[in-house]
Amino acid sequence: MVDLTIEPAFNGPSVQEVCSQIFPHGFNFLPEDLSKTRTFYEYILVDSKSAEITHVPDKNDPSKIIYSKLRIFRVLTPSYWKQGMFVGRKFAHPFKPPSYNYRDYTKAWYIVFWLQSYNHSWFVTFCKQAYKMHFPNWFQNWWMYFGLSEEIFPVEVQRSYHLFQQSIYSSPLSKTFRFALYFQIPLIFCWNFQLEPSGNFKALSKSLRIKWWEKFNYSHLEVNKIKDWFKANIHLQDMTRQEDEAFLLTKNAVMSTLAGASTRQEFNSVVNNVVVNLSDDNDDLPEDVSPASV
Repeated sequence: MVDLTIEPAFNGPSVQEVCSQIFPHGFNFLPEDLSKTRTFYEYILVDSKSAEITHVPDKNDPSKIIYSKLRIFRVLTPSYWKQGMFVGRKFAHPFKPPSYNYRDYTKAWYIVFWLQSYNHSWFVTFCKQAYKMHFPNWFQNWWMYFGLSEEIFPVEVQRSYHLFQQSIYSSPLSKTFRFALYFQIPLIFCWNFQLEPSGNFKALSKSLRIKWWEKFNYSHLEVNKIKDWFKANIHLQDMTRQEDEAFLLTKNAVMSTLAGASTRQEFNSVVNNVVVNLSDDNDDLPEDVSPASV
């Protein structure tokens, strides 16, 4: 994530020095308003009951945070903001600034992570009921930056994910997102500043890293358990894929039977049986549904 192109006056010898020249004190991002700190954006997620956030301090140095936990309850859609996307909503408790709008809310999901870059990580997970919520389209962009990717899955989980990927119904939401959502798969996220070439200039950017949580018990993600899950949640299956598979099985069976016919009479008999079976299937359709619309 690129923050900005570095001007010659700010081209210091180290990332830390460049950051100290560019960002206001206490900020790891460029604020539009100095009163809108990272804490402001964190409080937005808590106040809106979108997430639970916990910071775990170092036992030897309580002023230093070792890692932070973010548990996602829901992500509000624009339709929830009935007063208008740019109309402020007051915090439940006194705070400065006293209110936030939907633009602040969407930015909060990004800026909340810019706590501190070195020797710090975020533990992110979904609550068990989050799958019931409707997620806005822009949250897919968030997932592209901060979400899980198949490449970091253990081999066993990759096998299960491939089954999930092939079986789940089509949706604008990414399949890795829904995989994590339905099975409460956590992730570990960390980041650092870095200076890198950008054309003829240098750019300051945030290097993001997503890691698999090694202590996660993923026994519920075994292939057989994923199959059982789809049996229990048949409404989430990709029915088009199932129909295609059934068609291919039927086609192969018919072709095999036809290939085994040794006389014209046997061949005609097989063809007639296929026609009769197709006719019986169509008779089972509701009167107002035609074969072409199924």
